Amino acid sequence: MNDMTNLMPTKISGISHPAIADMYLKTSFDQKAEYVLIVETNGGKDDVDPYILDLILDLETLKEQVRRKVGHFDRVDIR
Repeated sequence: MNDMTNLMPTKISGISHPAIADMYLKTSFDQKAEYVLIVETNGGKDDVDPYILDLILDLETLKEQVRRKVGHFDRVDIR
């Protein structure tokens, strides 16, 4: 699924968590080309959401689920 020629973000469906509003995989070309898993949370910038701690604790499991579904990614950005 990972293809460096695909510049459009790839939405990740079928994986859910109470703190996650959306997840997608994109290619970033900041210093070098790398795949970035973007995790958008349900909370606003100033909100302290009680599910965020759960998200951090569950992050390794979620990352493995995404790897099985879409393949390799280099880093995770939580927004």
